[in-house]
Amino acid sequence: MLRTENLEEELKHLSESPAVEWGPALARLSGSRELMIQMTEFFLEDGQRLLQQVGSCIANHREKLSAAAHSLRGVCATFEARPVMEVTHLIERQADQLTDEQLTLLWTSLQVEFGRLCDAIADYRRG
Repeated sequence: MLRTENLEEELKHLSESPAVEWGPALARLSGSRELMIQMTEFFLEDGQRLLQQVGSCIANHREKLSAAAHSLRGVCATFEARPVMEVTHLIERQADQLTDEQLTLLWTSLQVEFGRLCDAIADYRRG
């Protein structure tokens, strides 16, 4: 779990983890590739919108940031997307305590990890 102490260092290690843990994610769906493909379709419809909502809350609506991070984390949990889930969990848990510098680091990391997640989903969908 990410902590705000040494945040920059901790964020660097996220990219060492797989963007998606397909084994546990598929196990949640009784191993159904067909169902997983359907879940990726839902993600592709909502994920980018939820990411932008987090960014908007960081910039303009900090009072709504925790809820926005929670929504994005929930969508990513389907895929066992640990890097995205860790960043969104920290934002959700400490939204009102994070400094502007910490939020900038988290937002940058979230965008990178979200991109890795989207790439992993695209690879999965290609088979």
